[in-house]
Amino acid sequence: MTLAGAVPSDAAKARLQALAIARSGRPVPVNNLLTVDPSLPANIGVRLIDLTSDAFDPGSSKVDAQQSVQLNQTVSLMSGFPTATLVVVGHGDGTANDPAALATDRAEAVAAYLDSKGVDPNRLAYRSVDAAGLPALDDGTSAALTGRVELLLFGLLGS
Repeated sequence: MTLAGAVPSDAAKARLQALAIARSGRPVPVNNLLTVDPSLPANIGVRLIDLTSDAFDPGSSKVDAQQSVQLNQTVSLMSGFPTATLVVVGHGDGTANDPAALATDRAEAVAAYLDSKGVDPNRLAYRSVDAAGLPALDDGTSAALTGRVELLLFGLLGS
């Protein structure tokens, strides 16, 4: 697992590493490339990209049993941070006539699943990757996200 980007403090850097390991559900080596920039706000968003998560079936937005197991880890994370908010960002695939609509449907399905497991819907939002306005990823990472969702978490790092 690689952590990259910037956080507001050394404590936030250590906390994010611990959260990433906890969310993975298994011991994993971490390449922590986070830099500390004290000018960043404590509520900066964290972009969680898990390339080991199960992808949706081609053309589908149905959350399957394996995805449910992984999403339950996110439910636990959200329970531990009652003021955190989450934006689910969906990625389409080449099988759909309208990949952006499929991406939105996938993000909505994940948000609905999290809601059904007790995450307050006021803490959830969803959109397609095209509508999210996120910084571009390298081609390999973008291709690996096909059929998956990524999570943007706010309020995890504290002050």
